[in-house]
Order: sequence, then C-alpha cells, then structure tokens
Amino acid sequence: GNVLGSSRGVVATVYYQRVEDISAEQPEWKRVALGKILGYGAAHEIGHLLLGSTTHTPTGLMRGAWSDVELRQERPEDWVFPPPLAGLLQSRVAERTGRSALETSPFGCGTD
Repeated sequence: GNVLGSSRGVVATVYYQRVEDISAEQPEWKRVALGKILGYGAAHEIGHLLLGSTTHTPTGLMRGAWSDVELRQERPEDWVFPPPLAGLLQSRVAERTGRSALETSPFGCGTD
C-alpha cells in the first residue's frame, strides 16, 4: 500500500556523507553542528513527502539551496516552512492522522 495515501510516489533522501561534507567544508571556528544540518535536511525532505512534491520555495526551509552564511546566521525565518506552505502541511498532517488542523502543532505532532 501507499504509505502517504497519495497516488503519486515521492522519494526523499538525506545523504549523510553530503551532510558531513557540508559541515567539514566550513572553518572549524564557525562550523555548524552536523546534527543541525542533518535535522534541517530531514525536515526539508519530510516537507517534500507531506506535500507530495519536489517543488522548492524561494525562501524558508523548502528553498532548494542553502548557503554557508544562512547556516551560520541561524535566522529563524530561514528554517521554517513559509506561511502558505505551513498551513498546507498542517492540513496534510491532519488528513493523515484524522485530526483537525487546529489539533496539530507546526511540527506535525499532536498537541497531547
């Protein structure tokens, strides 16, 4: 059966070696933690799975490329789903969990 309940298949992959490479490319004194980069990558790919799309946005977590500067600056707006997508993602999570969008957090977890 289709895990996501969609008629289209979307595959998401986070390559650990690439995450290590991104971290290692930065000077040690300003290196972003490997776990942080891995977390951002996983959240980005989960976004693709929930949306059933490979589309990227110009800003936010779903943009197609991340610079070293963006990783180091840690501006909150760079690492969240842009507002129109955030609502859509909440709706998709609600559909799959049988909860209303108001019962789901921005991270797709219940408010229990």
